[in-house]
Amino acid sequence: MRRRIRGAVTVKINKKIEFIMRIALAVSITIIVFIACISCGYAVQEPEVTEVSRWDSGAIKETVVNDPEYNITTRNFYEQGGTLERVEKYDSAGNRIEVSLYDANGNLREGIDGWAAKRWRYIDGKIFQETTYGTDGKPRDRRTFSESGRLIARQYMTDGEIEPDDVIRKEPAYGTQAVIVYGPSGKVERATNVVNE
Repeated sequence: MRRRIRGAVTVKINKKIEFIMRIALAVSITIIVFIACISCGYAVQEPEVTEVSRWDSGAIKETVVNDPEYNITTRNFYEQGGTLERVEKYDSAGNRIEVSLYDANGNLREGIDGWAAKRWRYIDGKIFQETTYGTDGKPRDRRTFSESGRLIARQYMTDGEIEPDDVIRKEPAYGTQAVIVYGPSGKVERATNVVNE
């Protein structure tokens, strides 16, 4: 009788050991697969900053930030003294979507054209809208373009709000374009025909 009990206990212990060994094997395989996935690039990757050029003094002149697919997302340009001067941002299609200009203190500054930042919106790879911003970060001017790239509307803004008396719309009109200026009430103040390019 003792042999039967001892045999039954041995069988139960062997089944428990076998069960534990199977769990350990499954966990080991899971860990190995996880490590393999990380090393193959399936894990989230951080953007990579690459130094592109230096000034003769040795200071960094330009850096580029790439996404995990190695597309350029940001280009940073520095003055000879090492302070950030201009930042350009790009979308995943390689279109430049933003340019910002900075002073030595890291604040937005106006460039020679009178804007501190400029943003573009695209439709099917073509510029649809261009907006300029002041040092306060508010929009100043918005231009809208046709599919062929012609300017079809321009809006001037003060404090980020469209000035109704300064909205200019250019609309095609049989080989000419009509430039229409709307007044504060939304009525047409003046209209002129301009020969197309």
